[in-house]
Amino acid sequence: MRESSIERMAGPSGVQEDEKKKLVGEIGKELFERAKNIEIEGEIPKTPEQILICELVDGYTGEIAEKYGGRNFTITPDHIRLTKKGDFEEAGGEFDPGRQITLIEPPRNDLDFAYITAHELLHFKSHGAMQVPMSKEMQIDMSYRVGLQLSSRDGTQVFFGALEEAVTEMLTKRLMEEKFKTDLKFASIHQVTDQLMQANKTDMEQKGVVKSEVIFLDANGDGRRYGYINERGGVEALIDKLYIRNPTQFKNTEEVFEVFARAKFTGNMLPLGRLIEGSFGSGAFRKIAEARKKTSELRDVVEAL
Repeated sequence: MRESSIERMAGPSGVQEDEKKKLVGEIGKELFERAKNIEIEGEIPKTPEQILICELVDGYTGEIAEKYGGRNFTITPDHIRLTKKGDFEEAGGEFDPGRQITLIEPPRNDLDFAYITAHELLHFKSHGAMQVPMSKEMQIDMSYRVGLQLSSRDGTQVFFGALEEAVTEMLTKRLMEEKFKTDLKFASIHQVTDQLMQANKTDMEQKGVVKSEVIFLDANGDGRRYGYINERGGVEALIDKLYIRNPTQFKNTEEVFEVFARAKFTGNMLPLGRLIEGSFGSGAFRKIAEARKKTSELRDVVEAL
């Protein structure tokens, strides 16, 4: 039974796999239980509605993990913390494998809270691995593997970061559209968004704002859009190319996307690597691995394949 985000241990040499699994289970369980009582600087208490949303999102993300071959486990509201203190990325939150918690910036409304929570829990429920130090100078790396993202054995590089964020955000977008678009709890937020989009249609079009990319807008016109647009664009282009290159292997692009999602939740990167190398030649997978987040590198790499 899975009891934390950590499923595997890399290193040390000479230790049997059965012993590693036992250690991972013990360490992960202790960290996960301890996380419920960790004190967070600047923490903001969650409302009863936010606690309910935590439980809903836990269930929805669990369904996604299981759909793509992952092992689900329950993440409680105590593992999801609101705080003003943090250097958050585009999705408004951060998953911390070492402390087994998710940190979330103060949301603008409950739909915003649902979105940020969904994105971070999809990281949390992905395949995770820790790394035991290769030398005395290194520390235990609890973020060695988070979904598709992988650290080098010497801890100096991070690979597939852009790919992990892209696939996570693509899954988050699907969840939001399928589960929360028609949820009556958010009806008023969606209504305001629709009215503003319609009233300012020309201005929105000139600014390149696409309705499908908007999560919500408030009365002042501020809001939240889906993040990692460059990374998602890169993966979407990559999926299209893979589908064209492999017409007898896949019935549609959704089957190609499933290869990425399964790698994220099962930890098995071999099918994805073989698909990309077989389609574009030796070295293509490495180029995709090295593309950094927050840039257009992934899209540029894919366009050059």
